[in-house]
Amino acid sequence: MKTNLLIIIPMALFGIISISESFAEEEIMIFVENDARKIYYTGENIISTFYDHKSRSVIFEIGMDAKLEIKAPQIYKKGPELFILKNGEEIAGVTRADDCFYYVDIKTKVPEKIEIIFAYWPEYPETKEGCETFTVSPLKQYELGISVNEIQCKESLVLITKHDDSPVCVKSKTAVELTNKEKRSGWNVGDQLWKLLSEKMNEYGPKNNCPRYCITLDEKYVVDGIDKTLGNSSGLPKFFPEGYDNFQFHHREVYSVVQISTKPISLDTSWNDFYWKDNGIFLRYSEVPVTVDGMAQIEYWAKTHDAKKLNLPSSDEPAYLKEREISYSDELDMLYPTFSEAQFNYGELVVVISGYISGEDMLKIADSFFEK
Repeated sequence: MKTNLLIIIPMALFGIISISESFAEEEIMIFVENDARKIYYTGENIISTFYDHKSRSVIFEIGMDAKLEIKAPQIYKKGPELFILKNGEEIAGVTRADDCFYYVDIKTKVPEKIEIIFAYWPEYPETKEGCETFTVSPLKQYELGISVNEIQCKESLVLITKHDDSPVCVKSKTAVELTNKEKRSGWNVGDQLWKLLSEKMNEYGPKNNCPRYCITLDEKYVVDGIDKTLGNSSGLPKFFPEGYDNFQFHHREVYSVVQISTKPISLDTSWNDFYWKDNGIFLRYSEVPVTVDGMAQIEYWAKTHDAKKLNLPSSDEPAYLKEREISYSDELDMLYPTFSEAQFNYGELVVVISGYISGEDMLKIADSFFEK
């Protein structure tokens, strides 16, 4: 699991339970995953203290005849002692420990660079009874500079954002009510929640669960150079989101479909993996009989699915978009996502784009069909 640390110097914004020794100090806050801790330090001739995000370490620049005393939290599940570098060389450093902290005493005659490395952090850190703990609200995390998609909520809450991208943590049913397009007033589902729901649905659903537009698995085949194969008749869009480099083509008598994925697609790829795990995109090209009004079909779909009519910058043809949403199942007591879908006329074809990608990306794909 990717870990990220944030350090603010100094601060006293969080309540604490207890600390092990009396220690007149400055504070450095570390926020990792859903765990917040403080490092305390004091001394003489400390020139500067800063945090190197890439190496996840706290760096002290100290001067002549300097003294540095550090109290750093023990991390549970308990790992190795602190990694300490002096001028790039590892030293022992830890002089003593109690149930909650490591203590480091360093004295120097000449200027030195001391680095305390926190690259090690368990996937699920634990706290210990009697040691200090902190609660960091989502808004405070945001104000401290943590990116919205990395903000942590309590276990029973989910993250959504306001129109200004500021975060809030709410109950699942509240998230549905606030972000429902009939009621929404500046509330949005963030990428973090979409990713979480995709992972849950992939674990929960049967292997070949397909939300919509599925085909018989034993009739799948992969086409190399699909842009040439399909391009003779209908063409591929010029835009796909970054990483969508894998294609699979299927043809029927009156329609063709293309699967686009971030991962290689084979006969063994389940629909569950395609839709949920890899956030696959599904394109459907349908031929419209001369006796049928293709746009009337699209408009009927838009009306029954509450899709919005939007103008494409590169075409006079409008597109209709139903953006992805979250819903709540009382029976399963869980949130689940519904996918985005766009429909539009492309020559004599009706094109349908569906998948669990953003409405913004959906419209970019649609518009790129018409780009010169």
